[in-house]
Amino acid sequence: MIFSIIVGIFTFIVLSSYIGYERSYDKYVNNHENIYRIYTEFCSLNGQVLTKPKSERGIGEILKEKHPEVKNSGFVGKLSSSNFRIDDDIFSEEYSFYASNSILDILNVTVLHNDDHSKLLNEPYKVLLSESFAHNFFGNDDPRGKMIFMYPAFNVEIQGVYKDFPKQAHFRPQMLFSFDKNMRLPPPVLDKWGAAEFYTYLELNDGTDIKKIEDNMNQLVSSEKRHYFESTGTVHKYHLQPLTEIHTKSHLSEELSENIQNSYLNILLAISVLIVILAGFNYVYFAYTRMAKNSLKLGLQKLLGADKQNILVSFVLESFIIHVVALACSIILVILMKGYLLNNLGFSLSFSLANHSFWIGFTMVFLISIFLNGFIPFYTLSRNNCLRLINNNSKSTLRMYLTVVQFVTLIAIIGVIIGIDTQIKYLINKDKGYDIDHVIAIAVPKNISRESRLVKNLNAFDNDLMNYPGIEMLTSTNIIPGDLPPYNYSFTEVGKSSGGKAGIIIADSSLLSNYNIKLLAGRNFTDNKRTDNFPCMINMKTLKNLGYEKPEEAVGRLLSLDEESGMISYTTEIVGVCSDFDFVSMFETPHSLILVNWTNMLWGYYVIKVNENYNKADVISYVKERYNATFDNFPFQYYYVDDYFNQQFKDEIHLNLILKHFVILACIIAFINLLSVTWFSTSSRSKEIGIRKVFGAAISEVVVLLNVSIVKWIALSFLIAIPIIWVALGEWLKSFAYRINMDPMILLLPGVAALVISFITISFITYSLAKKDPVESIHIK
Repeated sequence: MIFSIIVGIFTFIVLSSYIGYERSYDKYVNNHENIYRIYTEFCSLNGQVLTKPKSERGIGEILKEKHPEVKNSGFVGKLSSSNFRIDDDIFSEEYSFYASNSILDILNVTVLHNDDHSKLLNEPYKVLLSESFAHNFFGNDDPRGKMIFMYPAFNVEIQGVYKDFPKQAHFRPQMLFSFDKNMRLPPPVLDKWGAAEFYTYLELNDGTDIKKIEDNMNQLVSSEKRHYFESTGTVHKYHLQPLTEIHTKSHLSEELSENIQNSYLNILLAISVLIVILAGFNYVYFAYTRMAKNSLKLGLQKLLGADKQNILVSFVLESFIIHVVALACSIILVILMKGYLLNNLGFSLSFSLANHSFWIGFTMVFLISIFLNGFIPFYTLSRNNCLRLINNNSKSTLRMYLTVVQFVTLIAIIGVIIGIDTQIKYLINKDKGYDIDHVIAIAVPKNISRESRLVKNLNAFDNDLMNYPGIEMLTSTNIIPGDLPPYNYSFTEVGKSSGGKAGIIIADSSLLSNYNIKLLAGRNFTDNKRTDNFPCMINMKTLKNLGYEKPEEAVGRLLSLDEESGMISYTTEIVGVCSDFDFVSMFETPHSLILVNWTNMLWGYYVIKVNENYNKADVISYVKERYNATFDNFPFQYYYVDDYFNQQFKDEIHLNLILKHFVILACIIAFINLLSVTWFSTSSRSKEIGIRKVFGAAISEVVVLLNVSIVKWIALSFLIAIPIIWVALGEWLKSFAYRINMDPMILLLPGVAALVISFITISFITYSLAKKDPVESIHIK
């Protein structure tokens, strides 16, 4: 009895604490309830909508100037290059951002040795470092005034050091760089109404009408970018997102860091409550069994006029004592298991008093469990009259109900886990429209010319790699599977209005072959150089957005490409049409993609197809040697593309792992109850079994008889669980563009497994009772 309560409390403590931790992100920020981030819906002619947590840089500044409800505004933006050098150390730091001065106050950034934030990040080429980053490179020395070289050609002065952002921040930058109009940056980035590439935050006054601010944003941008919207047929719609909801409810393209699905936290919360309920069922059952054994005593107490209130108090007091003991044991267990939970399940537990949701939830569940587990046996007792209790003639219906509910819950959980596992495997193994087996991506400098002095004889590097027998193919590109292509261009066919918004993939003549993407019509790029007529290839999604059905119809057509800032526009010829593929996500259907042959520049990646007869480690070692000789000012980084792509399933895989661990606890509780039900039921029929054996019943007949009386309830549980699995999995699968069909095996397997295990468990007990000497079974002491 107490073991089940320990398991229930332990599960609820662990899961609810973890959930509370995840839901408390960014609540450390002062005035967090009034801080919002702007996100943008990019709507194109074809009805395609792409949503990103970014906006144009000028929105926040002008809103603050024109609307008194906006107390403050600030922004951060990703750097175009994340390669740096400090003295002789060359390194890459992904978590480095441009930042406005005002973001320091909005997000409560504490700058050490500087109480006046007004002079920070207000000049070109200045940077603030996180405390941990500064310590790694400068030890205990003061780094202020020292320089960091930012590739390709800029020295940046260190202005100060700030305390590390808390773990419960939705992003944790290591470096914050100044942003100034006098810096050498592309015009679409420098212009206030240029590219929508900035994460913009607003701090509002109390009681501000959020809808009003959103309307003002949309009117403001419609006025400023009217010409661009009219010429491209696109529209931007702006919304505000509460700061504290970013970590759990924002899963947009190009988030600053990995977030967690709020729906998955709800699933874990439901699992924790269900296990507490299962544990409570066991408690009630044991209390009921003990009541049945003591029925004579209880019947006499009622007959002699025992006060119901006193009996209720005794039941609740017993429940309280058992729960307190179980709580103490659970706390010890949590302490002992904390390291395992963190290292294997990624559970960061928070028992801080600031974690209000955990303490409120735990206190409510604990008190409700104490009361219900004491009240239900009392209620059952009060419904039986004195004579029935004295004769030990209470019905076993409650025990069967408890067993059914437990196994319905258990079978449903197992079914959902099987469904989740099947869906994840389906997505990982599904035909993506391209092949990423034996493909490795090498990070190379971004946005620099192939002829740059920062690179030593790039052509020799290319030739060395292509002549190495372990490498079958080499591609220069801007993204790899798992990355979001830039959607900063709109396209229309010249002379027509059809078009939309498309992701831009920079490709050379080997990209299609490297990924085994099918060319459906036209030709591939002919070489690795951009030609005068700016050739491009499109996928089938783009073809349909242009209004064509057959790939051949689009070949030779001219497209007008317009960059969203309105500053870049040019015409390109469609030379080929390829099959649909989408590098970014298996959760969505393919987007419009345009492949352009701009490979006179380096754009961030070399993609290598490895000969499957060669060891990947040997190939990487060879590439690294040649890389260091060619890019001696840049750190060597590589990725296995299949692993990189599968990172998008991290939340689902993590959820599945957690469920598999905790379903084991649910199984233990359920089968403890099953053992108890079986033992109690068969023991109460021992005289019946003895009489049957005296009249010639075989042991096998007795075992079957006893099994049927219990297994039928498990079978009923199975039938009830099937629609629950169907509905729960169906709702979860709706979030996927590609999803499995509801395989009957997903519904049948958990029920069959429960029946088989139950049958074996029950048979073990019933066999031991059935083989007893009938004289011993019939004997009345």
